[in-house]
Amino acid sequence: MTVQALLFDVDGTLVRTNAAHVDAWLDALSAFRYRAGRACIEAAIGKGGELLVPTVLGRGAEALYGEPLRRAHHDAFRARIEREGVTLIEGAEGILAEARRRGLRTALATSSKHEDLELLEELSGCRFTSWVDAVATADDAPASEPAPHIVEAACEKLGEDPLVCAMVGDSLHDAEAARAAGVAFLGVTSGFADPAALTAAGARFVAPDLIHLRSSLVDALSAASPSHVRFDDAILAAMMDSALQAARVGLARGEVPIGAAIFDCDGRFLASGHNRACEAGDVTAHAAMDVLRQLAVRGVKLGCGGTLVSTLEPCAMCLDAAMEAGIDVIVYGLAVPAEGGTPRPLLPRSPEDLLPRMRGGVCAADAYELFAESLQRPYVARLLDETPAS
Repeated sequence: MTVQALLFDVDGTLVRTNAAHVDAWLDALSAFRYRAGRACIEAAIGKGGELLVPTVLGRGAEALYGEPLRRAHHDAFRARIEREGVTLIEGAEGILAEARRRGLRTALATSSKHEDLELLEELSGCRFTSWVDAVATADDAPASEPAPHIVEAACEKLGEDPLVCAMVGDSLHDAEAARAAGVAFLGVTSGFADPAALTAAGARFVAPDLIHLRSSLVDALSAASPSHVRFDDAILAAMMDSALQAARVGLARGEVPIGAAIFDCDGRFLASGHNRACEAGDVTAHAAMDVLRQLAVRGVKLGCGGTLVSTLEPCAMCLDAAMEAGIDVIVYGLAVPAEGGTPRPLLPRSPEDLLPRMRGGVCAADAYELFAESLQRPYVARLLDETPAS
């Protein structure tokens, strides 16, 4: 277990505000003569207003009334909680105290604005922002969840790589934001999502409440990160160097310069490989497939907690193969155009097949330079045109 920090969503996870948010959105929509079912709003809670309006009403309504609707929701929500009060969810203070006792750093990662947190603290009578090491809000990011910016901002404020962080949240949108940032997700069913939905969204552990999460925190953290590697910039760069070296070998042999390497749960190097599509006459002979096949031929059992490093974001085929092999972490350099790569496959629904945590942009400039030496291939030219090095 290498988790060094826990990030916490606020609304619905630490503070009992989800129902008030739903009612406030229904009030705001009604004021603009829009109708939406309660279940529809509940499913979108957690996205942040910038994404909730187009999700529920469509882009046309967002263009016309997005900002006025968000202001109406803000006013209605404030009026409701000032009238009805705010309470912390049972176990909120306890889980934060337990995290600190175990030496974990903690942060809040919320799509609310800082002024909203101040109001919640005032009405609840609890200065919960003082219980954590850092606070990241919508004011710290260009977009709300499910974009990963707020989660990434929380990791940055803590000074920890996303791969050594785990996020606790109650919504599918929390899970999506964590996944996009490369952060393991731990779900609690204090919101509108049930355990099966949270698991399907990528949760590595689901607890019925914060009290249960506290009592099973060791198991939750082990599930969040079976790898024993404490990832940081230096370790990631060293791992990527093995993949870059393999890509250079492939380039010298006339292949598209994509390299991959695999490391075990303790970070020990196991094998590296490169694209062999030209050599083998096989379009499936990608670098990641090459290195996985090497392990199979040698009879190496990877077990859980392994890391796959690739100079290019893996395709859907390679991602599925990595899941079958039990890869815990995928690190890549250059991203691929939007219609390819890791977002394409559906999330696995079997509890035995977890989606690997993913960390992109590692040594991307080095990968970019290698591709620039192979511009004769149309795919490479397009990749460089659509995917900047930074």
